[in-house]
Formats: sequence, structure tokens, C-alpha cells
Amino acid sequence: MAGEHDCAVEGCTAKAKAEQLMCIAHWKGLPLDLQRKVNATWRRYRFEPQAYREARAAAVAWWVGRQPGGYGRQGSLL
Repeated sequence: MAGEHDCAVEGCTAKAKAEQLMCIAHWKGLPLDLQRKVNATWRRYRFEPQAYREARAAAVAWWVGRQPGGYGRQGSLL
């Protein structure tokens, strides 16, 4: 479908909307402080791209830390 891309979490087969970093399940599973950091830095991306890259990396790394050995099937997030 147009306007979608792969979820940023490696191994996830779900799609995310064009303006979203992750699929809804992974996004909702992130701690609120990480969600806020990604959103805040995205709004300033034009002026501070490195801050967004770091926030994005932290959000993706959080999921890597939650799933030692891989992610398994979609929907098996925890």
C-alpha cells in the first residue's frame, strides 16, 4: 500500500505508516519517554538531524534488548 514502509524493528513484518517510525504494536510497546523523545526530535529534524537519529536508534535498540535471540512471529512482541 502506498504511504507505508517496513517497521523499523528488525524482524517485524508489519507495516508502518509513512509518518511513523514503527508499526503500531511496536510503537505502543515503547516506554512513553522514548516515544516522546522520538517525537520531539523528529519535529526538530531539519535543524538537528543527529538528535533524531540518536532517539530513533535508542527506540530500536530498546526492542533489540527486549528480544534476545530474535523476534519470532509478528505479534509476539514480549
